[in-house]
Amino acid sequence: MPFTYELDRTAGVVRTTAHGVIRFDDIASNVRALLDAGLARMPQLIDARHAEHDLSADDMRRVAELVRGLHAPTGVSRRTALVVATLVDYGMGRMYGSLAQKVQPDFAVFRDLGEAEAWLLSPSDQVDRLRRSFDQVAEDYATQFFDELDRKPFDRERLEAFSARCPRREPVLEVGCGPGHVGRFVAALGPRVIGLDLSEQTVRIAQRLNPHLRFIVGDMRSLPLRDGACGALLAFYTLIYFDAPTTGEILKEYRRVLRSGSPILLAVHGGEGSERFTDFRGKSIDVTLHYHRLDSLAGQLGHAGFSVDSAESRPAYEFEHPTPRLYLAATAR
Repeated sequence: MPFTYELDRTAGVVRTTAHGVIRFDDIASNVRALLDAGLARMPQLIDARHAEHDLSADDMRRVAELVRGLHAPTGVSRRTALVVATLVDYGMGRMYGSLAQKVQPDFAVFRDLGEAEAWLLSPSDQVDRLRRSFDQVAEDYATQFFDELDRKPFDRERLEAFSARCPRREPVLEVGCGPGHVGRFVAALGPRVIGLDLSEQTVRIAQRLNPHLRFIVGDMRSLPLRDGACGALLAFYTLIYFDAPTTGEILKEYRRVLRSGSPILLAVHGGEGSERFTDFRGKSIDVTLHYHRLDSLAGQLGHAGFSVDSAESRPAYEFEHPTPRLYLAATAR
């Protein structure tokens, strides 16, 4: 069977994976299987990056007619994301979307899985998945990462330089603080650090491990702080969970809570596209990491109201996830 599917209960999405060569009869069989399982009305994410199609333009019309025939009370989902690998397949997907527009207007084709998920799920769905995942693994995450700076001289040097620019009276906000180890390092150099994280369980652990610091629960898209409340902001591996448009809006929110002249330091994974993770140390999660390019993120900082002071990269240490690491220091205009 060229199609296999599973119900992702956490995300509320049916994830279908296509294998081998896909023909019209295979698509028809998959639609019938989803109908029989009572899953056809749910949002559909079809990953066809590792499949080849043997579909003509006439076959595309037949698929559109199939969807039209199944529409109405027992119809298939009107929100479907197709992920493909090649420009040719992307063009074929766009052709189908044009043919099926009347019966399936919420169909879109992508070449990046993370972008497809971001389109398919509402922002609140994405945040809920992220919160549940980190609540689930908070203890294991703290165990693995709490002492990581001991083995990262490059990171320590950037944090020391950032700390030297931080005010001593106004608070320094660390967004996405995790178990609080990065904020702890900065606070030891003098600044008054407040840690913020989406996961309530993570915040409890951070407070237990760092009783001398303050931590709060919050969403980085809407920080629970007044305008200009902070004298600096730190976000180490925090801007890696959303697509580019959402990242741009988050950077504007960072700027909102900073005073003019305040420093900001970002660290992210470098690369292209995104990658989904479903397991962390044997526990189930649903986290998609979005990778960044140095020039793109620097541009987003500029649009959000920052002047970029430095933009650097380094290769991954041997014990890290194998992606380049990007570091950007900037000043709020």
